[in-house]
This record gives sequence, structure tokens and C-alpha cells, in this order.
Amino acid sequence: MSQTVLIVDDDAVDRQAVRRSLVARESDYTVREAANAQEALDVLEREIVDCTLLDYRLPDSDGIDLLEKLRDHPILSDMPVVMLTGVGDERLAVRTMQAGAQDYMVKEDLNPGALNRAIRAAIDRARLEADYRHTMRELEVANSQLTRANQALLDSEVRFRVAFGTAPHGMAIIDLEGRWVQVNDAYCRMLGYEENELLQKDFESVRHPADAEEAFEFSKRMIAGELTSFQTERRFIRKDGTDVFAIVSASLVRNEAGQPLHFISQAVDLTEAREVQDQLERSHRLDAIGQLTGGVAHDFNNLLMALQINLEMLLDRQESDPESKELLDASIGSVERGARLTGQLLSFARRQVLKPEHIDVGDLLENLVGLLKRTLGEHIEIKRNVAEDLWTTEVDPGQLENAILNLALNARDAMDQGGTLAIEASNTTLDEEYTNKFEDVSPGEYVCISISDTGVGMESDTVDHAFEPFFTTKEMGRGTGLGLSMAYGFAKQSRGHINIYSEVGVGTTVKVFLPRVASGSPLTKETPKATMAAQGHEAILVVEDDPDVRVTIRSLLLSLGYDVRAVTDGPEALALLDSGQFLPQLALLDVILPRGMNGREVSEALHERLPACKVLFMSGYTKDVVTRQGRLDDDIVLLSKPFPKAELSARLRELLDEDR
Repeated sequence: MSQTVLIVDDDAVDRQAVRRSLVARESDYTVREAANAQEALDVLEREIVDCTLLDYRLPDSDGIDLLEKLRDHPILSDMPVVMLTGVGDERLAVRTMQAGAQDYMVKEDLNPGALNRAIRAAIDRARLEADYRHTMRELEVANSQLTRANQALLDSEVRFRVAFGTAPHGMAIIDLEGRWVQVNDAYCRMLGYEENELLQKDFESVRHPADAEEAFEFSKRMIAGELTSFQTERRFIRKDGTDVFAIVSASLVRNEAGQPLHFISQAVDLTEAREVQDQLERSHRLDAIGQLTGGVAHDFNNLLMALQINLEMLLDRQESDPESKELLDASIGSVERGARLTGQLLSFARRQVLKPEHIDVGDLLENLVGLLKRTLGEHIEIKRNVAEDLWTTEVDPGQLENAILNLALNARDAMDQGGTLAIEASNTTLDEEYTNKFEDVSPGEYVCISISDTGVGMESDTVDHAFEPFFTTKEMGRGTGLGLSMAYGFAKQSRGHINIYSEVGVGTTVKVFLPRVASGSPLTKETPKATMAAQGHEAILVVEDDPDVRVTIRSLLLSLGYDVRAVTDGPEALALLDSGQFLPQLALLDVILPRGMNGREVSEALHERLPACKVLFMSGYTKDVVTRQGRLDDDIVLLSKPFPKAELSARLRELLDEDR
């Protein structure tokens, strides 16, 4: 849905810079401009604007003056405003926020991502503040109704009963001993009890113990005549044991002689609003932690794959040379220690006592989807795919749900414009060649839970730091950097494994591997594992933009006897085919490629020229994510990076031999 953004700045160059940032984000914005405060007011009173980007210095007013006018305006008081300024000034930032701006940004720090997130956060925060003010106005109306109802009780019992029974919020009469005397339907619904059940209890039994002392003090002061009423936030305990947050108003009714008769309690359920508010406050509180680590890192998956395969090929050639074999074994050990480095860095994150149970991950995901839909919002489509005859695993179900929820929240934050979250569960086997690259991972059978998003993705250096505690790429107020760390700690404590693959502009996939347990597991047909690299002689075209991976795969295929050509991208591959110098029988294509052609587009162009040519894709994404991105068909053959040389050679032979 298109949203309208008003840019208020007397500098045309700055306005154009902000407009370019909005366009560069490719967000569906309608942009309006104003050069001064009066023009801005004219636009805002004439058109519906979703967010205003306001320069601090204007020719006819400074930004704070205009902001205060907006907050006093009868129609525009809820307008989301992000204040822009040329220099960072902490005191100015404080004044701006006190005047009612939702955010404050320095122009030189503007970039498309930060500006888009600031606009979204401002709109969301303004909406939350408006909802809160609306709730408070409702409460004021309700309090007014309560006062009138108290008077009506003296004048007409009939009118009071009607008002009491039909009130939209909880209302109750409670005697001086704290017993329920009368309660309306709204109060019963809020607490989860039937009316007759609640009347058999006292007020103390549903009030949270932490609030008891303060409530008793208020009641004592009202009976003593020090207070006529009070209003405060209270926690209740529902029948199902969950907490309810509510704004509670209470007043004391006295007889004509001034003697206390009973209390009247009114409660407005704020549980959902409180959860949103707590989340915002928690984010602001944890912003002070910041980023503890930084720096530049390489693409870890591709780096390990290239090193491992190259070292293994060299080792195959040096079996007769003990000295060379010893050196190569030491090098492979260094690669393995590099893989363990991340595990050592994250070893202190989220250490908790687990309560493992034998569970069916498919059943757990089915129960969790409803919560995820409510948590993530309507702009996120959730797709769930669970393999048949899924194996049983032994984990703490509560911690598993927490890990999945954290990963889903990270995915949601990466999809500001909405998108698709794919949750998959399947059976998989990790062989020794793969597990040797990681610490505390044993070869064997695992249940794999894959969580994939269609969000902005991450660059390779960001992926390398993703599991580090407190590392985050989100702007202040939107994350703590602990979500992935907690998921990692859970996987390790469950004797499992976790990995992540991401590409900018496409999305991110996180895979959690949990060990299979024999008890309760369905019988499955064993499939032979590829332990040796199969030889061949056919012509193979490799299209891979990463130079280390490209050179490594080319060398491996040449060593297996294949005729190989390796290129960087789609246009280079098609130019080679059109020259007639090389006609491959199989193409090994990376899914994401530069220069405007992805793997699927290269495959389609290749089949127009060579219909019989087989295609094997390689990527870090699950098939569903790639398909939903429109890159691959459902019947594709896909290798997930990083993969061992035996698996690559086996898949090549399967494709090349399938028509024979």
C-alpha cells in the first residue's frame, strides 16, 4: 500500500537527496515537498500524509516551532515526524523528542535503509502513542461514566444495573472484605471465569501477588477518607494461569451517614498494548549495549568449502609422501579450528538448564504457527512444510519454540515491506566430511529445521558475525543482537548444530540440526551414502561468481576427468555458448549471479540453445525460498553450500546417467 511522505526543507538540494534515498529503497512511497513551514501546513491540511521529514531550520520558522504547531493542531496532532538536521546535537535531539518528534536523524548519516526504517518506526510509534492516548481518553470517559454510575446507584438501582451490565470494560462491586459481590460480563471475559465461578472467589485470588501490598494501602486510605478513588495499572491472574495487565480504577461507595459500603472496580484490559509497549521499552533499554564487535570478514561458507576441497585434493595426491601428508593434515586441522572459532566465541551465550523430551517437531511447528502469525503481523506470509515420517528428536520443547520465535522475529525485521517466512522440517544425515569442519558436531542422523525469509539478506562479513553475542545490523531500538546467539546456544546444548546462509537482496536461511533419537522413530529406508568421488568425461559448464569457489570446483571436476569451462556470470556463459567453442552436457549454476542474470534466467537461456543440457544448481537456500523468489522451478536439482566433493560428484553422475 502506497504511503505519502512530506519532505519539508528550504534547501532544494537536500530535498532531492532525501527523495533519492526514498526512491533508492524502492519502497512504495508518494513524495510531497515543501520549502517552508506554511507550505508544509498547506500540504498537510490538504492531503493525507503518513509521515513528515522535517528540517530543523526553515526560513519562516524553525522545525521545533512547526512541530509544536502540529502537536496543537486539532487534526494533525498525531502526525509522525522525523526531524532532520545538518549536525548532530544531543541537546537539540532531546528538545526535538520532548516536542513530540518520533525520531531524530543527521542528514549526513542518511542512507536508504536507515531512512526507510526511521519512517516505518515513526509511523508505528505514532500509531502506538495515538492508541495509548485513545485508550486513556476511553479510560477518562469510563471514569466519568463510573462517577455518574455511582450517583445513579443512589438515584436509581435499575439504571445502574443496566449501565453496569452493558459497560464495555470490566466493572465489579467488591465488599470491604475483598469478596466479589457483583461482576459484569466484560470483567469475566478478561479473567477467563464464568460469573458464578468468580463470585465464589475473593479479589485477592485473582490479583497478582506483587501488587497486593500497594492495593491494600490504597484501600486502607480510601476507607480512612484520605482518597475518594484511585487509578493504577494492575496485574491479574487468569483462570488459565496467564497474566492480564489492566488499568484499574476503584472508588469507595458510602451511605448517607458516610459509612463505607463497598468498592466499585473498573478495569480496562491493556495486555496487548502493554506487550507492545514493553517490547519498545526493552529495545530502548538494550540500545546502550551497542555493538561490541565489528570488522570485515570473508564469506565463511565459500571459504571453508574452497579450502577443504583443495586440501583434500592435494592430500589425495600426496598419500605416498609422509612429510607432505603431515603438512596437509596440519592445514586441514587449521581449517577445522577456523570453523570452531565461531563456536568458541559464542560459547558463553544463553547458558540455561534444558528439560529435554522426545518430541515430534512437526506437531510443535503446527502449534507454533498460530502464535507466529499473531506475532509477526499480517504483512508476513508464513509457509510450513514438514516431511512425512519425520524422525523424533530429544530437546527442550520450550527452548526450541523460543529459538524458532527468535529466528522468526529476526526474519520479520529483515522484511520491512512484508514477505514470506518458510519454515521446513526434514530428515537429514550429516557425514563425517561435513562435521569435521565444526566443533561438537557428530556424524549421524538429524532433524533439520530450516527458517528462510525473503528479506534484505546480509553481506558475507555480516553473516560471519551473525552468531556473535550483541552483534546487530539493526538501527537503535530494534534489536539486541541476542536472537541468533540464543538459537546457537540452544542447538549446541541439544547436541545439535546450526548454520546460516544469506545473500543480499534475496534473503536468509538458518538451519537448526537436532539429533535423531531411536525411541518412537518411524522406520525409514536407508539410502547409500556417497563416500568416493565418481569419475566422468562429459563437458561441464561452471557459472560461479566467487573466484575461490569457481577455481576450486573447476580443479575438482578436472581431476575427476571432466571437460570443464568456468565463467563468472550469465552473459559470459551465453557468450561462450554462442561462440560454438564449448557445448556442455551439464551446467553447474550458482543461484545468485551478478550482471542482471540469476541462475534460473541463465538456465532458461541455456535450454533455448541446448535443450538436452542438464542443470545442477548450487546455493545456500532451501528450494522453497528460491522458488518463491521466482528463481527456480519445483523440479530443480539443488546442492546446498558448502558441500563435500563426494556429494557433488555423485549428483553429477545421477543427472548425467539418468537418461542412459
